Amino acid sequence: MRANSHTWTALGALLAAATLLATGCSASESTPEPTPTASSSTAATTPPPAASPSPSPSSTFGNTGDPIDDAYEQFWLGFLNAQTLGDPTYPDMTRRATGQALAWAQEVVRAYVANGWVRSIKPGFALHERVTSRSKQQARVTDVQDWTLWPLVVRSTGQQVPNSTPRQCITADLTRQDGTWLVTTLVFTQSGC
Repeated sequence: MRANSHTWTALGALLAAATLLATGCSASESTPEPTPTASSSTAATTPPPAASPSPSPSSTFGNTGDPIDDAYEQFWLGFLNAQTLGDPTYPDMTRRATGQALAWAQEVVRAYVANGWVRSIKPGFALHERVTSRSKQQARVTDVQDWTLWPLVVRSTGQQVPNSTPRQCITADLTRQDGTWLVTTLVFTQSGC
């Protein structure tokens, strides 16, 4: 495990009420998770009760020293905050992605808002990214994420959404544009990693 995994483990512990990541899948190589509509029994239509802590965004990021790793981690941190706030145009997310990856992230944030869902980080959650290829303009990262430590929950009750994916294998392509690394595509595979 890389040294920066400790940063994410600490982030998970500090953000037990915060949230992260979506259940969407790329059209190729993946088995999509069901996405119930707002009329389903797991949807929430009311705001969280006052006694329940509302998730709050985080700005914690530990520089890895690798601009590709940094870009990948910053994308997920931006997504964390976007889905926590329910804002598909959240600048820290939209500055870190483009193309299919950005479209996926924005669609997932919108779906979470419509369904009253949010991802909630539990202690021990960490990204396990590894750069598997790189050139001056392109890179590929693989990652295995334990979503049992990052469950999809009903925002108003904290109850876990049934049939949530327990583990995701992620392949991300990044492109360097104007000196900045951006996540361009994400492929999710629920097994075989």
